[in-house]
Amino acid sequence: MKNTGNQNETAYTANYSVRQTNNTLITQSNITGGAIAQGATQTTDIPAIWTPSTDGVYRLVGTVTLAGDLFAGTTRSALSFTS
Repeated sequence: MKNTGNQNETAYTANYSVRQTNNTLITQSNITGGAIAQGATQTTDIPAIWTPSTDGVYRLVGTVTLAGDLFAGTTRSALSFTS
């Protein structure tokens, strides 16, 4: 995680999901992270939540939730992967 804002944050929630390429949800989970200073980067380990049962292309979608975030739309990221 990187705090690109101008305020120190006391905690955040990292939400993540695995989806099919048509956006159908396969599974989702979240973790709570601790304090992160403005401009700081913090490594966050996401535990395994799913093992593919068939080969295919999937999407990992992540969002970060901060209490009082004025720019909540800027906290989403996604990547595609093949199993």
